[in-house]
Amino acid sequence: RPPNIAVINLSFANVGSSGVEMLSEIIYAKSGGLRTIDLSFCSLREAGILALCRAFRKRKKCGLPSLQGILLSGNYISYKAAKELGQALSMTPEKRVVKRRHVHREMTGNDEDGGG
Repeated sequence: RPPNIAVINLSFANVGSSGVEMLSEIIYAKSGGLRTIDLSFCSLREAGILALCRAFRKRKKCGLPSLQGILLSGNYISYKAAKELGQALSMTPEKRVVKRRHVHREMTGNDEDGGG
């Protein structure tokens, strides 16, 4: 059996959004050996970042460990893609809501619903 791939470095490879769609299957492969992916300056646009988000979510659903490094510098990351990326890589939605409410209370002294 071949060893697991731990690092994928495709920086400056002009992978593009369609290439990331194909690459995304490796991100959630059952081997779970992948630790770092470098897609810096790969001409990624919103569709490519959203494909990565789907792959990161599938990886999480499979119970695979989180990646240690994700390099995306030099690509266009829209607000929508950045928001999705943050959600795909963060805690579960329930925990985020609780945390936001706690932060809101600290800032204003009130819960989000206006109560004290």
